[in-house]
Amino acid sequence: MLRYSFLYALIIIIISFLFYITGNYGKQRTLHFILLLITAISIFSISLIVFSLKNNGGISLSDALKIGVSVSVLGGLMPTFWEILLLEVIEPELISQLAERQFKRNLENKINLNQSQLKRKIELIKKVKSPAIMIAFALIEDLIVGFLFSLIGWLIIRKKRIPID
Repeated sequence: MLRYSFLYALIIIIISFLFYITGNYGKQRTLHFILLLITAISIFSISLIVFSLKNNGGISLSDALKIGVSVSVLGGLMPTFWEILLLEVIEPELISQLAERQFKRNLENKINLNQSQLKRKIELIKKVKSPAIMIAFALIEDLIVGFLFSLIGWLIIRKKRIPID
């Protein structure tokens, strides 16, 4: 289970790092989402299938949920720490740059924000991107993702028992 958590975290960090070094951090959200979704589905599927095969093809719902939530939480917290490192140490001005980009998008879409509204928006982004809030959101997100993906995975790979009359 730790192996899959580490692999999940490593792939997410690599994807995030690649988006950062190519200047696409905060951009191309759809591509980023698709890559993360493919990664999550793959890792959860592999971990559930491997566990099932080790148990003669059977897996209980509680085992599937334990595996999925564990992989998601452990594998999801490491990329959160990477993002905190990125936003707090490596590139602390990134939040302002993201807010500026959004301001330009608002102008293009003819959404008018005055200077005080823009400052409030930047302050809100900074609060949401604070380490404590990021960890809390990541934990909640990882619990939900792990629960849903492991439940769906279990429904797909479980063995149906045929009652003997």
